[in-house]
Amino acid sequence: VIYLFYISYSFLISDPRFKITNISFHGHHALTEKQLLDWLGPVQGKNLFKYDLAKATESLAKHPWILSASVERKFPREIQVELTERVPYARVKFNKIFLMDNFGALLSEETPEYKDLPLIVQSNKGTKLENFSGDKVIQSLKTMHYFNKLSFFENNPMDITELKGDSRIIFFTRNRDLKIQMSMDALKEGFRKFMIVLDTLEGENMKIQMIDLSFKDQVVVRDRI
Repeated sequence: VIYLFYISYSFLISDPRFKITNISFHGHHALTEKQLLDWLGPVQGKNLFKYDLAKATESLAKHPWILSASVERKFPREIQVELTERVPYARVKFNKIFLMDNFGALLSEETPEYKDLPLIVQSNKGTKLENFSGDKVIQSLKTMHYFNKLSFFENNPMDITELKGDSRIIFFTRNRDLKIQMSMDALKEGFRKFMIVLDTLEGENMKIQMIDLSFKDQVVVRDRI
């Protein structure tokens, strides 16, 4: 029995009929098959049963654009890869502009098709790319989304967010004629205060230059004049 197992195993790992001739990818949109193959390394010509599926899956999962990956054998000569890509959610400006997903992970340098995504500006020039953590800005982007759903911003939505140190954030409208400053630690409270004064600002917004919601128990409004 042991000998039969040994002969069968030797046959499976040495017979040329089990050499991989095709690798198929499913679920990719932003990445091309060439980019995936370059990242994965040589596959074709390797034995189907000796090919390390776990290592291939781990390698793909390390790609900045890939959220999850699954690699399977497909008898007799194919490897099949199922992917879930990360989706760009915003752009982050350092010395260059990078794409970021909704988990705060940086993906790659921006490309023209994503030029309309919200832009996050790092005002602290000392912030290094490898030390960036997008966790704290995700809630800020969601707050921007809530602002833009209001009729007040219907014709002039927010599209730029600037991080000021570790505690404050500034939103800019598309026409650059209004900015709103908030505390990173009290975004919900700041949004609530804005809703309270919204009726006062309606009809007067063209005269307003800045609204500061970062102070406790008060709102500061700066007129353009």
